[in-house]
Amino acid sequence: MGFLMIRALSIILSLPLFLALPALAQVQTSTAMLKRDAGPLSGEWRMSLSGTDSSDLQSQSKVVDFKLELKSLYHLLPSLAFDFQPALRLESGQSQSIDSGADSAENKILLTQAAVRFQPLSVFTLSAGALNQQTHHTRLLVDNLAFPAARSELLLKTSGLESGLVLESAIPTSSSLSTNTSSLESTPSLNSASLK
Repeated sequence: MGFLMIRALSIILSLPLFLALPALAQVQTSTAMLKRDAGPLSGEWRMSLSGTDSSDLQSQSKVVDFKLELKSLYHLLPSLAFDFQPALRLESGQSQSIDSGADSAENKILLTQAAVRFQPLSVFTLSAGALNQQTHHTRLLVDNLAFPAARSELLLKTSGLESGLVLESAIPTSSSLSTNTSSLESTPSLNSASLK
């Protein structure tokens, strides 16, 4: 615990010096992480502090970003668990661009995942709830959002080789409540299958 306090203090003391240095693009990130396993409840948390100072001919940005992530798993029964992963993000600074004007920093509470996980066999898992889409999809397809979804996973392990099949059906959501539609549309769905 003393190490985390010393690390946090060194980050705080180096922050004014970091923000005062002019540069074309600077990024500095510090991360602290802790894992804990206590009976039916296990979890880990991660805290990061980063700063960005960038500028070019059309934009400039100076932002300090603090993020706290929690991953918790509570086993209700040996084969049934609740997976809850919230995050808190606090930003301070400003970003300005010729194209979009001035943007302000965002402070928000995020839900990375909130799901019930049923694992009757060690090779089969069924999950339902607000599922993290970046677990099985690339960032090119979806952003870091949790979609209401149901997912089944089948893992096969043989002498040093592990393979699996993942099937998922989700309802895509967005970070805003606006759908930019002029008439009522049917509920969209994202159905996917992957081998790993």
